[in-house]
Amino acid sequence: MPLAPGLLARHYSPRTPVKVHARITERAAARAPSSEAWLFLARPKRLRGRNIFWLDEGGDLRAAARRLFALLRSIDEMDFKKIHVERAVGEGLAEAINDRLKRAASR
Repeated sequence: MPLAPGLLARHYSPRTPVKVHARITERAAARAPSSEAWLFLARPKRLRGRNIFWLDEGGDLRAAARRLFALLRSIDEMDFKKIHVERAVGEGLAEAINDRLKRAASR
């Protein structure tokens, strides 16, 4: 499936170290230090805080892809010690998102 023009066309690597997880649980993020940011694909049901972020309310991959770089930049400017992100599940656009996350984590 080809990407729409401008969708994930660029690569961005934050200054803040990025750790990619197969899945992030709300429990793990809740127990972590507030100096670390947590980026979910979909909005967590119960978890809130200044270090909790999501790419799309319901986890829509197209919307997530459109917000990925802008949100990483925004989080990067907040001086967190680490950014935890969860991988997208599936093929096509999910693979493209995961490729960008992998590149962001490999700085």
